[in-house]
Amino acid sequence: MRKIFLLLLVCTAVGCVTTRIAPPRPIKIACKTLSKPEFIQLVTTELRKEGFVIETIDEEKGLVEAERPIAFVGIGENTLVLGPYAMNILYQNDTVVVNYETVRTGPDGKIISIETWDERNASSYDLRHLKPILTALRNACQSK
Repeated sequence: MRKIFLLLLVCTAVGCVTTRIAPPRPIKIACKTLSKPEFIQLVTTELRKEGFVIETIDEEKGLVEAERPIAFVGIGENTLVLGPYAMNILYQNDTVVVNYETVRTGPDGKIISIETWDERNASSYDLRHLKPILTALRNACQSK
């Protein structure tokens, strides 16, 4: 019994490590049902529900950057971030591409690392805030 428990414990630990090592990838959602203005409206509405302050950077490309007060600053398509989160959503060629990044800063405020992640390696805290946005996007892209 003890050996089985130990084996399960080791397998669980190895499984968690493997999940963390898996390379992150952008989340892609096929979407032929929304116009770009509808897409931007949906995303900004959902982000506001989650407490984000919204800045629409480029309506032509459908790029939306989300800004949490005090915590986050994003610039352009290649997001430069000072804070815990960056989120880029691009709507092009009937596909929504979502990139999330977690930004780690040192005590001096300088960026230590920017980790891109997807749903496979996101923490439950991250998903609590960002999963509703993905769900709304998926539902809207499947309807009509």
